[in-house]
Amino acid sequence: MQQIKLKKSILYIMIFVILLIFLLMIHTNQELYFLFYWTVISLFTFFCISRIKNNIINAFLVFSVFYTVLFFGGPYILYIQGFDYFRVVGNYFLFSFFFFTIGYFFANRYVNTKKIIFSIKPTRDYKTIFFISVIIFCVSSLAYLLYFFKNWNYIYIDDFENGRVNAMTGNGLFLWIGSLIWLAIYMLYEQFLLNGYYKKTVILMFSTAAIFSVLLGFRSALVNPILILIFMKNKNEKIPIRIVLSLTLILFVFVGAYGAVRAGNSSFLSSLIGELKVSSVNLKNILSNFPEKLDYQLGKTYVFDFLTLFNDDIEGTTSWLKSVLKLSFSGGGVTPTIMGEFYINFGNFGVMMGMFLLGIFFNFIEKSYQNPHNSIFLCCLVLGYIRPILRGGIGNSLISILVYIIGYYCCQYFAKKINIRIKI
Repeated sequence: MQQIKLKKSILYIMIFVILLIFLLMIHTNQELYFLFYWTVISLFTFFCISRIKNNIINAFLVFSVFYTVLFFGGPYILYIQGFDYFRVVGNYFLFSFFFFTIGYFFANRYVNTKKIIFSIKPTRDYKTIFFISVIIFCVSSLAYLLYFFKNWNYIYIDDFENGRVNAMTGNGLFLWIGSLIWLAIYMLYEQFLLNGYYKKTVILMFSTAAIFSVLLGFRSALVNPILILIFMKNKNEKIPIRIVLSLTLILFVFVGAYGAVRAGNSSFLSSLIGELKVSSVNLKNILSNFPEKLDYQLGKTYVFDFLTLFNDDIEGTTSWLKSVLKLSFSGGGVTPTIMGEFYINFGNFGVMMGMFLLGIFFNFIEKSYQNPHNSIFLCCLVLGYIRPILRGGIGNSLISILVYIIGYYCCQYFAKKINIRIKI
């Protein structure tokens, strides 16, 4: 049986490679190019579906779905709008996904990622976790309230895009403390899944945190936590496929609708088109400037966001990229895409090796997710951040992920050291 599966995988890869070669050879016939382009995508869609079996949520499929939605439609939109660089970014998207797939299935066969597991198990002392979660929730809520009170004249103006960015300047401490509100919810929801307690408290906390997140003006502030909670629920008890598909559709509609509201005069359709096209445009700007006009960064972009915590004069990765590319538009910075981030630092070799290693890493995530003895929350954290990782790169999400991991470890450590008796 394993040999049959291996032969099928090799067959898919061979067909994919042949189609990629055809794509590289097609220079003039645009219709023929997109015929092969969509054939390759359809082939991999069929391949992903064949890997679902009875489990619709797995690391490879989650990555593939978001990668397809965020990237593959962009080149075709560029072609329709008359931009001549659609083929360059289209090939980059396809080849990057190819190396990710190779890495994922290479690890599946040759790397024993099962031995690499999260070493921490959540405490079953739900009363202590409840006490810690309530404290974190209250402190985080206070931080958000102070942030909104201090910056209401920046946030609630007609120019909402620039207003929300200006409001962040010099207020990083409030935002980071406020973001821990979701850590309290994750820990308490994990205890609900394990022990069945505090359902109403979790709902109340979630509703409050959702309001704060919407008022912040960042879609990821709400989309990421919702994805994490969905993955946590599915890890504990498999969610029916129809519900997963419905929730996915609702989230994508929310992203488009919220983008339209945030942009002011933009319609839902134009906002959705912009969401699908922006990664292609950003990648083209990166390929046009590195290394001809700007030097490869050799890993520097992975620490830019970390350095901003200690020096307000240092720009984060997306703001820095917006400055060096000499771009001007309302709102935040330039999201480089995951392959664009690899290219900025290490060129084409970095894209190939980076996507290959990313495939190995997601194989590890999948093994951890399927292991029933691992922490429910930690296994779902990276999957929940899949959208900002793909669009903004690893450095763009690294600090947030590390803050949640360290915070979770500390809370679990203290929960195991103390024993607080609280009446339910």
